[in-house]
Amino acid sequence: MTDQYAAFWTWFTAHEKKFYDVVITADRDTIDKQFFEPLMERLNAIREGYFFLTGLNEDTAELIITADGEVKNIVFVEELVALAPVLANWRFIADKPESDIDYTTIHIHDFIFSLENLFFYAKEDAQHPDKINITIVHDSYDEAEKGKIIPGVYIFLDNLLGEVKSITMIDSVEVIGPDQAELELIPVVKLKAYLEWRQKEFIEKYEDVYYDTANDNFTGMQASTQSDSPVLILVNSGALEWHGSASHPWILQVAITYEGDEQSALPDAETNQLMDVIEADFLAQLPVSNGHIYLGRETYENNRYLYIASQDFRIPAKVSEAMTEKYAAQLPVEWDIFKDKYWQSLERFW
Repeated sequence: MTDQYAAFWTWFTAHEKKFYDVVITADRDTIDKQFFEPLMERLNAIREGYFFLTGLNEDTAELIITADGEVKNIVFVEELVALAPVLANWRFIADKPESDIDYTTIHIHDFIFSLENLFFYAKEDAQHPDKINITIVHDSYDEAEKGKIIPGVYIFLDNLLGEVKSITMIDSVEVIGPDQAELELIPVVKLKAYLEWRQKEFIEKYEDVYYDTANDNFTGMQASTQSDSPVLILVNSGALEWHGSASHPWILQVAITYEGDEQSALPDAETNQLMDVIEADFLAQLPVSNGHIYLGRETYENNRYLYIASQDFRIPAKVSEAMTEKYAAQLPVEWDIFKDKYWQSLERFW
């Protein structure tokens, strides 16, 4: 994608003076029509999943390109911005950055989100001790207005921690009111320090933990869906029994769509062989030596799903994007990445 990134920045550089003048106007309609619309068109030509914010920092225009909370898009945002040119009037930023929270107050739908009215506590899980489950307490929380309050909390967390830390350091967030609190409330200003402490402990615990493929033990199973369609399953039961799963907290789910038999919705021999080739290609690009573990696959209802656990999310995203393009003419390949430290999303295999 490097050539596409370069072409984008060549285009931006050719129009940067006009864009700068538009941002200076601070008129929302003008910015939308003369800057954001052509910018979105150009970014979508590279791939979907780019979002952006702009504004002035003294006399410098800032363009923040963001994945808007989508883990699978972060690496592509970072790669694009890494190739940004040096322009006197512009500063380019990958992902929403941490802001000076002492001076940050978020106003959304008549609700305020600030250091004064937000608190937190962490819920411990004895069975899953490495999970970071944060409860945020808003002093004016109203269950009837949660559709407005919860997005405001997430925006505040992005400002407090920065977008990437907000996504990657917290496993779950619950938003409640003071009357629902079960533990002592801690001022939200201390959340960053708490998360950094937990992250340091996590790294120390797992930095030298590696999976040994000698533990691999593949088990074939057959099941059925609620509509009685057959499901063919191949599970790496040796990996699923491994106690170091939290060291590989990112699950890559790949979906390969095929034309199956009308009755069983299972693939014919030729299609099955092609999907095996695609699967082998993924595993060659994501070897255990580089921090990836093949967990298994399911085949049913015109889809084969592959599951691979990884130490990080960036390389699996790049590999998956390349594979999607490589096999596009043969079979549709879609993918997603999500955080699941204890591989609970695969518990059904047991």
